[in-house]
Amino acid sequence: MKKKALIVLAPGFEETEAIVPMDALRRSEIDVTIAGLGGQMVTGAHGVTVKADVVFADYKDIPDAVVFPGG
Repeated sequence: MKKKALIVLAPGFEETEAIVPMDALRRSEIDVTIAGLGGQMVTGAHGVTVKADVVFADYKDIPDAVVFPGG
């Protein structure tokens, strides 16, 4: 079974702390889902806006790993 990771983005997240792990996990063939707190469009600390795959409140799966980028 393919491993699953969840990356949770809150407004003001540190962009590199989200994008670099997402890239590394996907290159490792891990199924990555990006979840936004409070909405699907989340803006980081340096003005980069990311469209999350899902709103966090709607995420119903159980991932093998969770990443919380700082901010």
